[in-house]
Amino acid sequence: MSTLWEKDTPKSEWNKLKKLSPKEIAWYLWEYYKWPILAIAALTFLIISWAISYRESRKDIVIYGALINESQLSLSENSYFS
Repeated sequence: MSTLWEKDTPKSEWNKLKKLSPKEIAWYLWEYYKWPILAIAALTFLIISWAISYRESRKDIVIYGALINESQLSLSENSYFS
């Protein structure tokens, strides 16, 4: 694991990554690029959420309904529920 902490040139970085197993490569990339990965994921989530909510809020009203002669009775006034 000592080769993980050596950092010289991009070519030596590539040679170092070629020697590692896939699990070690994933660990190395996560340790060095954790915050940029999380920031890009959060930004992508926010952009997609905004786009979906914007698209959904722009839909036309298909049906409009109103109740006519509707009265509101309390439960004590309505004999059906007592």
